[in-house]
Formats: sequence, structure tokens, C-alpha cells
Amino acid sequence: MPHVLVVDDDEGVSSAMELVLTYLGHEVTLQHDGAAAVAFLRQNTDPVDLIILDHRMPGMSGVETLKAIRCILPEVKVIVATGDKNQEVEQLLEDDGIEAIIWKPYQAEAMIEMVDEILGG
Repeated sequence: MPHVLVVDDDEGVSSAMELVLTYLGHEVTLQHDGAAAVAFLRQNTDPVDLIILDHRMPGMSGVETLKAIRCILPEVKVIVATGDKNQEVEQLLEDDGIEAIIWKPYQAEAMIEMVDEILGG
């Protein structure tokens, strides 16, 4: 069962993603800010197969969180979710090797397709 870490400060969004991903058979862990996600990854002994990371969060931004994640799990697959269509976000694809960007607002079906494609489902 693939393990997906969802990092989003919007509890409504993260809860909805948890519901959908759990229904599809994924183990899901929710964290509501970057610092909590990084702390979880440092303490966690179970493998994480995919991280869905919000770009804009209070405290640690998505970019800062991604850099910290890469120090812990350099090869983990990452989807960045954002409503900001700008060059900084698109540069993440090239600089940090994320698998995909999903633009907010998005439909659950789009996220499901992306997750399935990345995890080989």
C-alpha cells in the first residue's frame, strides 16, 4: 500500500485528499505545515512514496519545505499544489526535480490521475 504524505495548511483540502486517497487504497499521513512535515519525516521509519505539498503555507513555505525534505529523502516523489502560476513554481520542476505541479483549484479526478501515474497505478 503506497504511503502518501499530504502537506497543506487548508484542513478542508487535506481532509478531502485524505478521504479520496484512502478510498483508493493509499496510506495517508496529513501534516498542516512544513515544519511538522519535516519533523514527521525525520522521525518516521516507514517509507513515504509520494508527498503532495502545498506551495503557499504560513511559516515554512513550500519551497523551504521541499529543500528540507530533499535533505531527508532526496529521491521521494513530490507533487506541488499551487494557485500561483509564476516562474518560481515552474522552476521547481527543473531545479528540484518534482514530478508534477497541480494548479489550484483542481478536481479530485485530476489529482487521482496524477497520483496513479506517478505511483505507477
